[in-house]
Amino acid sequence: MDEKLIWLLTDFYGLQPSLQKLVYQTFYRTYNGTIFFILRDHQSTEDLLQEVFIKVIDKVPRMDFNDDVNKLRGWIKVVLRNATYNHLREKKKRNAHTDLESVWDIDAQFNYSVEDEVESKIFLESLKYYLGCLKQEYRILIELRSQGLSYKEISEQLDLPENNVKQKLHRARKEIKNKMKFDWM
Repeated sequence: MDEKLIWLLTDFYGLQPSLQKLVYQTFYRTYNGTIFFILRDHQSTEDLLQEVFIKVIDKVPRMDFNDDVNKLRGWIKVVLRNATYNHLREKKKRNAHTDLESVWDIDAQFNYSVEDEVESKIFLESLKYYLGCLKQEYRILIELRSQGLSYKEISEQLDLPENNVKQKLHRARKEIKNKMKFDWM
């Protein structure tokens, strides 16, 4: 942490404007990269940094850091972390909200032709056929994996080492891929 942030321990509003600007620029340079790495959005990062900076300068005078920069640094990181988590939670809530009109317009967004539907049905039928042609061991592994089980869960259920499960699944997929390639290319 740059020594200029020590000025946060004083009455920030009592500082000269040029020193206030210098302290903010130091704060910005110190924490911008970390927050941007998490948010991946420049505008959100700048908004969050400004919000946290205002919290810091408003609350530091009420905190008792005894001029300990390490305590200040730790406290700022906690405030930044909490503000970032809150921002991500809010963003997740906003993204989870679905407009009902857009759900009903799905058919308008995707123009499926009869040929596409027939081709996909034939493809699925041939996939089922080739799954049936696999060794029973491979077929069981693919079924368990398609049910959403992890490699570890499959290995425990079948009493096999996890690496063997991964290897056999890879071989099963490769075998189906080769057979499908022959028919579909």
